[in-house]
Amino acid sequence: MDARKIIDINQFVALYGHKGFNLYEIDDDVLKVMKEIVELDIPEFSGTNLSYITKRKMKKDAMKFYGSKLLLRDVGYLGDRQLISVLRGAFISSIDELVDLYNAAGVYVSPFAIPIVYSKDKAFAGSLETQLLVADDDYIDNVLKKMKIFFNHIYLSKGVTDISTSCYIHEIMHSQLESQKGIVEDFYNGELLSVFMEMLSAYERKDQTYFMILALRINHLCSSFNRMYLCQTDQMTDENYKLFNFCSDGKYLISILKAFNLLDRYIHGSYNTKKNILISIQSVIDGAKTLEEVLNKLDISYENSLDSEITNRLLKA
Repeated sequence: MDARKIIDINQFVALYGHKGFNLYEIDDDVLKVMKEIVELDIPEFSGTNLSYITKRKMKKDAMKFYGSKLLLRDVGYLGDRQLISVLRGAFISSIDELVDLYNAAGVYVSPFAIPIVYSKDKAFAGSLETQLLVADDDYIDNVLKKMKIFFNHIYLSKGVTDISTSCYIHEIMHSQLESQKGIVEDFYNGELLSVFMEMLSAYERKDQTYFMILALRINHLCSSFNRMYLCQTDQMTDENYKLFNFCSDGKYLISILKAFNLLDRYIHGSYNTKKNILISIQSVIDGAKTLEEVLNKLDISYENSLDSEITNRLLKA
């Protein structure tokens, strides 16, 4: 979801059912790895190399990719008009009644049926927007913990390219996880599978798209780290950089490192390894296991993801 909608980290954790929250801070181990990563031969990304495609092809390619890998579940959808229609004229005497009305208003649809809004943003951008209720009193306990997850729309960049397909695949995976409260226990794992599926889809294209997205993700990893480092060492000059931004950067840093680790295992693994990874991800989508249970089974940890050679191997894949 868009961080602009919920700026309090505790509200975010409550909404998606994460199991508590501990502040992550960078240490000497990640500092060493990040210094090694920036020294790698990272390809430069240029938007002039992008090929434009139709919106129809983007959606078709995303559906084909997921159809070859996983069985997706329907997710909750609630548009602005539907919500206004439900609330208009309703006599609501308590927060509980408001939440009950909201929870009964959504419908369940294919994730590919969530409307897409195209914005004038940079080429590598996207977000999945959650429809939210706003209440003043006891917001976390009385609203966020009780409300169902209904999505409103997906934001993608206006110029549709092959990179857009991977961005769309990224957001579709978010719909599978965020629609199940608590299926991702650790806040910092929130981007892991979305980044993994986004990059796997690009890798299987066997063209320049993979290296473009890999370069963008490495740059994202480095920029997240740099902002955190500046903040931790009291060198941050951006007054708009708040706790939520620090935590969000930490989530991307940890998720990208783990996603790189998982992608490396997949790309360089045997047929059975690839199959096991997809079966494990399917068990999360099905709600049978939490993401953390699956990561433990696959031996994907923060500690064994702190290895610059993983990134180096991906650059040579």
